[in-house]
Amino acid sequence: MRNVLLTGGLGYIGSHTVLSLIEQGHAPIIIDNLSNSNLHTLKALHDLSKVDIPFYQIDILNTQAVEEVFQGHDIQTVIHFAALKSVPDSIKQPLNYYQNNIDGLRSLLTVVKKHQIQSFIFSSSAAIYDAANAFPLSEEATLGYTNPYAFTKLCGEWMLNDFFLNHPNVQIAKLRYFNPLGNHPSGLIGDPGSTKATNIMPMIYKCLANQQTFEIYGNDYKTEDGSALRDYIHVQDLADAHTLMLNYLENSPGIHTFNVGLGHAISVKQLIKTFQQVNSVELDVKLSPPREGDLPVCFANAIKIMTHTRWNPKHDLSQMCRDAFTYYMNSL
Repeated sequence: MRNVLLTGGLGYIGSHTVLSLIEQGHAPIIIDNLSNSNLHTLKALHDLSKVDIPFYQIDILNTQAVEEVFQGHDIQTVIHFAALKSVPDSIKQPLNYYQNNIDGLRSLLTVVKKHQIQSFIFSSSAAIYDAANAFPLSEEATLGYTNPYAFTKLCGEWMLNDFFLNHPNVQIAKLRYFNPLGNHPSGLIGDPGSTKATNIMPMIYKCLANQQTFEIYGNDYKTEDGSALRDYIHVQDLADAHTLMLNYLENSPGIHTFNVGLGHAISVKQLIKTFQQVNSVELDVKLSPPREGDLPVCFANAIKIMTHTRWNPKHDLSQMCRDAFTYYMNSL
Protein backbone atom coordinates (compact mmCIF):
# COMPACT_ATOMS: atom_id res chain seq x y z
CA MET A 1 0.00 0.00 0.00
CA ARG A 2 1.17 3.51 -0.81
CA ASN A 3 0.05 6.90 0.45
CA VAL A 4 -0.62 8.85 -2.74
CA LEU A 5 -1.18 12.60 -2.87
CA LEU A 6 -3.38 13.75 -5.75
CA THR A 7 -3.40 17.45 -6.60
CA GLY A 8 -6.69 18.31 -8.29
CA GLY A 9 -7.99 15.03 -6.92
CA LEU A 10 -11.65 16.06 -7.05
CA GLY A 11 -11.47 16.88 -10.74
CA TYR A 12 -12.68 14.69 -13.57
CA ILE A 13 -9.62 12.47 -14.05
CA GLY A 14 -8.41 12.86 -10.47
CA SER A 15 -11.63 11.58 -8.88
CA HIS A 16 -11.67 8.46 -11.06
CA THR A 17 -8.02 7.85 -10.21
CA VAL A 18 -8.86 8.09 -6.50
CA LEU A 19 -11.28 5.17 -6.91
CA SER A 20 -8.77 3.18 -8.95
CA LEU A 21 -6.12 3.64 -6.27
CA ILE A 22 -8.48 2.54 -3.50
CA GLU A 23 -9.51 -0.54 -5.48
CA GLN A 24 -5.83 -1.53 -5.66
CA GLY A 25 -5.27 -1.05 -1.93
CA HIS A 26 -3.61 2.38 -1.93
CA ALA A 27 -4.46 5.32 0.32
CA PRO A 28 -5.22 8.56 -1.56
CA ILE A 29 -4.90 12.05 -0.08
CA ILE A 30 -6.54 14.89 -2.01
CA ILE A 31 -5.54 18.53 -2.51
CA ASP A 32 -7.95 20.64 -4.57
CA ASN A 33 -8.76 24.36 -4.65
CA LEU A 34 -12.30 23.58 -5.95
CA SER A 35 -11.88 25.98 -8.88
CA ASN A 36 -13.05 23.29 -11.28
CA SER A 37 -14.64 20.78 -8.89
CA ASN A 38 -16.88 20.62 -5.83
CA LEU A 39 -17.39 18.85 -2.53
CA HIS A 40 -20.24 16.74 -3.93
CA THR A 41 -17.54 14.70 -5.62
CA LEU A 42 -15.84 14.03 -2.28
CA LYS A 43 -19.11 12.69 -0.88
CA ALA A 44 -19.63 10.55 -3.98
CA LEU A 45 -16.12 9.10 -3.61
CA HIS A 46 -16.90 8.20 0.00
CA ASP A 47 -20.25 6.64 -0.97
CA LEU A 48 -18.62 4.55 -3.70
CA SER A 49 -15.50 3.48 -1.79
CA LYS A 50 -16.72 3.52 1.84
CA VAL A 51 -13.37 5.11 2.66
CA ASP A 52 -12.78 8.41 4.48
CA ILE A 53 -10.35 10.21 2.17
CA PRO A 54 -8.23 13.01 3.64
CA PHE A 55 -9.06 16.22 1.77
CA TYR A 56 -7.48 19.67 1.90
CA GLN A 57 -8.90 22.72 0.12
CA ILE A 58 -5.56 24.17 -0.93
CA ASP A 59 -4.15 25.88 -3.99
CA ILE A 60 -0.83 24.38 -5.08
CA LEU A 61 0.58 27.91 -5.37
CA ASN A 62 0.31 28.08 -1.57
CA THR A 63 3.60 26.29 -0.93
CA GLN A 64 3.37 26.54 2.86
CA ALA A 65 -0.09 24.95 2.96
CA VAL A 66 1.08 22.13 0.69
CA GLU A 67 4.12 21.69 2.91
CA GLU A 68 1.85 21.18 5.92
CA VAL A 69 -0.02 18.38 4.13
CA PHE A 70 3.27 16.60 3.48
CA GLN A 71 4.23 17.03 7.13
CA GLY A 72 0.95 15.42 8.20
CA HIS A 73 1.17 12.35 5.95
CA ASP A 74 3.89 9.89 5.00
CA ILE A 75 3.50 10.41 1.25
CA GLN A 76 5.38 8.15 -1.17
CA THR A 77 3.87 9.20 -4.51
CA VAL A 78 2.44 12.41 -5.97
CA ILE A 79 0.05 12.46 -8.93
CA HIS A 80 -0.22 15.99 -10.25
CA PHE A 81 -3.55 16.79 -11.94
CA ALA A 82 -4.09 20.37 -10.79
CA ALA A 83 -4.01 22.53 -13.92
CA LEU A 84 -6.14 24.84 -16.01
CA LYS A 85 -7.03 23.04 -19.23
CA SER A 86 -9.16 25.04 -21.68
CA VAL A 87 -7.44 25.80 -24.99
CA PRO A 88 -9.65 28.81 -25.90
CA ASP A 89 -9.46 30.17 -22.36
CA SER A 90 -5.67 29.90 -22.41
CA ILE A 91 -5.57 32.00 -25.55
CA LYS A 92 -7.67 34.69 -23.87
CA GLN A 93 -5.96 34.55 -20.47
CA PRO A 94 -2.44 33.15 -20.96
CA LEU A 95 -1.00 34.66 -17.76
CA ASN A 96 -3.43 32.63 -15.65
CA TYR A 97 -2.18 29.48 -17.33
CA TYR A 98 1.47 30.37 -16.90
CA GLN A 99 0.92 31.07 -13.22
CA ASN A 100 -1.20 28.04 -12.35
CA ASN A 101 0.29 25.38 -14.62
CA ILE A 102 3.96 26.37 -14.63
CA ASP A 103 4.52 28.12 -11.33
CA GLY A 104 2.17 25.70 -9.59
CA LEU A 105 4.32 22.76 -10.68
CA ARG A 106 7.50 24.58 -9.62
CA SER A 107 5.98 25.22 -6.19
CA LEU A 108 4.94 21.59 -5.82
CA LEU A 109 8.36 20.27 -6.82
CA THR A 110 10.06 22.32 -4.09
CA VAL A 111 8.03 20.36 -1.54
CA VAL A 112 8.59 17.04 -3.34
CA LYS A 113 12.34 17.69 -3.21
CA LYS A 114 12.29 18.54 0.50
CA HIS A 115 10.33 15.43 1.50
CA GLN A 116 12.21 13.00 -0.76
CA ILE A 117 9.11 11.64 -2.48
CA GLN A 118 9.74 8.33 -4.24
CA SER A 119 7.70 8.84 -7.42
CA PHE A 120 5.92 11.60 -9.32
CA ILE A 121 3.28 11.16 -12.04
CA PHE A 122 2.57 14.15 -14.25
CA SER A 123 -0.65 14.87 -16.10
CA SER A 124 0.62 15.90 -19.52
CA SER A 125 -1.20 16.19 -22.84
CA ALA A 126 -1.13 15.14 -26.47
CA ALA A 127 -1.54 18.85 -27.22
CA ILE A 128 2.25 19.17 -27.01
CA TYR A 129 2.78 17.25 -30.25
CA ASP A 130 3.55 19.29 -33.35
CA ALA A 131 0.73 19.32 -35.90
CA ALA A 132 3.18 18.39 -38.69
CA ASN A 133 3.80 14.90 -37.24
CA ALA A 134 2.63 11.75 -38.99
CA PHE A 135 -0.07 9.85 -37.15
CA PRO A 136 -0.39 7.80 -35.02
CA LEU A 137 1.96 9.65 -32.69
CA SER A 138 4.69 7.83 -30.83
CA GLU A 139 6.38 9.28 -27.77
CA GLU A 140 9.37 10.20 -29.97
CA ALA A 141 7.31 12.46 -32.26
CA THR A 142 8.26 16.12 -32.67
CA LEU A 143 6.96 18.35 -29.89
CA GLY A 144 5.43 21.79 -30.31
CA TYR A 145 2.44 23.86 -29.33
CA THR A 146 -0.32 25.98 -30.88
CA ASN A 147 -1.77 27.58 -27.74
CA PRO A 148 -0.70 28.69 -24.24
CA TYR A 149 -2.27 25.63 -22.58
CA ALA A 150 -0.08 23.28 -24.63
CA PHE A 151 2.93 25.49 -23.96
CA THR A 152 2.43 25.14 -20.20
CA LYS A 153 2.28 21.36 -20.47
CA LEU A 154 5.44 21.32 -22.55
CA CYS A 155 7.14 23.56 -20.00
CA GLY A 156 6.03 21.14 -17.30
CA GLU A 157 7.73 18.26 -19.08
CA TRP A 158 10.92 20.29 -19.53
CA MET A 159 10.86 21.24 -15.87
CA LEU A 160 10.54 17.59 -14.85
CA ASN A 161 13.41 16.59 -17.16
CA ASP A 162 15.66 19.14 -15.46
CA PHE A 163 14.38 18.18 -12.00
CA PHE A 164 15.22 14.52 -12.60
CA LEU A 165 18.78 15.35 -13.70
CA ASN A 166 19.38 16.80 -10.25
CA HIS A 167 17.12 14.46 -8.26
CA PRO A 168 17.36 11.00 -9.86
CA ASN A 169 16.01 9.43 -6.67
CA VAL A 170 12.52 10.69 -7.64
CA GLN A 171 11.10 8.37 -10.29
CA ILE A 172 8.95 10.23 -12.82
CA ALA A 173 6.26 9.29 -15.33
CA LYS A 174 4.87 11.84 -17.80
CA LEU A 175 1.53 10.63 -19.14
CA ARG A 176 0.41 12.30 -22.35
CA TYR A 177 -3.37 12.07 -22.38
CA PHE A 178 -5.42 12.07 -25.49
CA ASN A 179 -9.18 12.72 -25.07
CA PRO A 180 -10.82 11.21 -21.96
CA LEU A 181 -14.56 10.50 -22.18
CA GLY A 182 -17.15 8.64 -20.14
CA ASN A 183 -17.61 8.48 -16.40
CA HIS A 184 -17.94 5.98 -13.58
CA PRO A 185 -20.87 3.68 -14.47
CA SER A 186 -22.64 4.64 -11.23
CA GLY A 187 -23.19 8.12 -12.64
CA LEU A 188 -22.08 9.61 -9.30
CA ILE A 189 -18.82 11.15 -10.50
CA GLY A 190 -18.00 12.61 -13.87
CA ASP A 191 -17.01 15.64 -15.86
CA PRO A 192 -19.46 18.44 -14.99
CA GLY A 193 -17.59 21.00 -17.04
CA SER A 194 -18.77 24.59 -16.71
CA THR A 195 -20.41 27.32 -18.73
CA LYS A 196 -16.96 27.84 -20.29
CA ALA A 197 -16.28 24.13 -20.95
CA THR A 198 -14.79 23.44 -24.37
CA ASN A 199 -14.25 19.68 -24.18
CA ILE A 200 -16.82 17.74 -26.10
CA MET A 201 -18.89 15.86 -23.52
CA PRO A 202 -19.74 18.82 -21.23
CA MET A 203 -20.71 20.71 -24.38
CA ILE A 204 -23.08 17.88 -25.28
CA TYR A 205 -24.55 17.97 -21.76
CA LYS A 206 -25.11 21.70 -22.07
CA CYS A 207 -26.90 21.31 -25.41
CA LEU A 208 -29.14 18.55 -24.06
CA ALA A 209 -30.03 20.46 -20.90
CA ASN A 210 -30.79 23.73 -22.67
CA GLN A 211 -32.10 22.26 -25.93
CA GLN A 212 -29.38 24.10 -27.78
CA THR A 213 -27.65 23.37 -31.05
CA PHE A 214 -24.45 21.34 -30.81
CA GLU A 215 -21.65 22.78 -32.91
CA ILE A 216 -19.09 20.61 -34.66
CA TYR A 217 -16.07 22.84 -35.12
CA GLY A 218 -14.50 22.12 -38.49
CA ASN A 219 -16.15 20.41 -41.45
CA ASP A 220 -13.54 20.69 -44.19
CA TYR A 221 -10.50 19.11 -42.62
CA LYS A 222 -8.66 16.64 -44.84
CA THR A 223 -10.31 13.67 -43.14
CA GLU A 224 -12.80 11.10 -44.37
CA ASP A 225 -15.90 12.94 -43.11
CA GLY A 226 -14.38 16.43 -42.85
CA SER A 227 -14.48 16.60 -39.05
CA ALA A 228 -11.49 16.46 -36.71
CA LEU A 229 -10.01 13.11 -35.75
CA ARG A 230 -9.26 12.38 -32.11
CA ASP A 231 -8.20 9.50 -29.89
CA TYR A 232 -10.92 9.11 -27.24
CA ILE A 233 -10.28 7.02 -24.14
CA HIS A 234 -12.57 6.06 -21.28
CA VAL A 235 -11.62 7.98 -18.15
CA GLN A 236 -11.59 4.76 -16.10
CA ASP A 237 -8.95 3.29 -18.42
CA LEU A 238 -6.96 6.49 -18.02
CA ALA A 239 -7.31 6.32 -14.24
CA ASP A 240 -6.10 2.71 -14.20
CA ALA A 241 -3.01 3.75 -16.17
CA HIS A 242 -2.00 6.00 -13.25
CA THR A 243 -2.47 3.21 -10.71
CA LEU A 244 -0.38 0.78 -12.75
CA MET A 245 2.30 3.42 -13.07
CA LEU A 246 3.01 3.20 -9.32
CA ASN A 247 4.27 -0.37 -9.65
CA TYR A 248 6.02 0.39 -12.92
CA LEU A 249 8.07 3.21 -11.41
CA GLU A 250 8.98 1.07 -8.42
CA ASN A 251 10.42 -1.62 -10.71
CA SER A 252 11.72 0.63 -13.51
CA PRO A 253 13.53 3.63 -12.03
CA GLY A 254 14.07 6.64 -14.25
CA ILE A 255 12.02 9.26 -16.05
CA HIS A 256 9.49 7.86 -18.51
CA THR A 257 7.03 9.19 -21.06
CA PHE A 258 3.87 7.36 -22.15
CA ASN A 259 1.01 8.10 -24.49
CA VAL A 260 -2.32 7.06 -23.01
CA GLY A 261 -4.99 6.55 -25.66
CA LEU A 262 -6.93 3.89 -27.53
CA GLY A 263 -4.48 4.05 -30.41
CA HIS A 264 -6.90 4.74 -33.24
CA ALA A 265 -8.70 7.77 -34.63
CA ILE A 266 -12.40 8.54 -34.15
CA SER A 267 -14.01 11.49 -35.89
CA VAL A 268 -16.14 14.02 -34.04
CA LYS A 269 -19.07 13.16 -36.31
CA GLN A 270 -18.65 9.46 -35.50
CA LEU A 271 -18.67 10.23 -31.78
CA ILE A 272 -21.87 12.28 -32.08
CA LYS A 273 -23.54 9.55 -34.12
CA THR A 274 -22.57 6.88 -31.56
CA PHE A 275 -23.72 9.02 -28.62
CA GLN A 276 -27.14 9.48 -30.20
CA GLN A 277 -27.50 5.80 -31.12
CA VAL A 278 -26.52 4.19 -27.81
CA ASN A 279 -28.53 6.66 -25.73
CA SER A 280 -31.56 7.03 -28.02
CA VAL A 281 -31.31 10.81 -28.09
CA GLU A 282 -31.16 13.32 -30.91
CA LEU A 283 -28.95 16.39 -31.04
CA ASP A 284 -29.51 19.39 -33.27
CA VAL A 285 -26.10 19.54 -34.95
CA LYS A 286 -24.57 22.55 -36.66
CA LEU A 287 -21.31 22.67 -38.59
CA SER A 288 -19.09 25.64 -37.65
CA PRO A 289 -15.60 26.92 -38.52
CA PRO A 290 -12.62 25.39 -36.66
CA ARG A 291 -11.63 26.88 -33.31
CA GLU A 292 -8.32 28.66 -33.00
CA GLY A 293 -5.60 26.33 -31.71
CA ASP A 294 -7.35 23.05 -32.57
CA LEU A 295 -5.46 20.35 -34.47
CA PRO A 296 -7.24 18.63 -37.37
CA VAL A 297 -5.87 15.19 -36.47
CA CYS A 298 -4.43 13.79 -33.26
CA PHE A 299 -4.31 10.13 -32.24
CA ALA A 300 -1.89 7.92 -30.39
CA ASN A 301 0.49 5.12 -30.88
CA ALA A 302 -0.08 3.55 -27.45
CA ILE A 303 2.07 0.45 -27.91
CA LYS A 304 4.71 1.57 -25.42
CA ILE A 305 2.45 1.71 -22.36
CA MET A 306 0.76 -1.53 -23.37
CA THR A 307 4.05 -3.42 -23.67
CA HIS A 308 5.84 -1.87 -20.67
CA THR A 309 2.95 -2.25 -18.23
CA ARG A 310 -0.10 -4.50 -17.88
CA TRP A 311 -2.33 -1.65 -19.09
CA ASN A 312 -4.89 -2.25 -21.81
CA PRO A 313 -8.00 -0.15 -22.40
CA LYS A 314 -11.19 -2.07 -21.56
CA HIS A 315 -13.86 0.33 -22.82
CA ASP A 316 -14.90 1.20 -26.37
CA LEU A 317 -16.61 4.31 -27.76
CA SER A 318 -20.11 2.96 -27.10
CA GLN A 319 -19.29 2.45 -23.42
CA MET A 320 -17.78 5.93 -23.19
CA CYS A 321 -20.95 7.46 -24.61
CA ARG A 322 -23.26 5.31 -22.48
CA ASP A 323 -21.44 6.09 -19.21
CA ALA A 324 -21.31 9.77 -20.09
CA PHE A 325 -25.07 9.85 -20.56
CA THR A 326 -25.66 7.99 -17.28
CA TYR A 327 -23.80 10.76 -15.45
CA TYR A 328 -25.75 13.43 -17.30
CA MET A 329 -29.10 11.86 -16.40
CA ASN A 330 -28.04 11.40 -12.78
CA SER A 331 -27.07 15.09 -12.61
CA LEU A 332 -30.49 16.37 -13.63
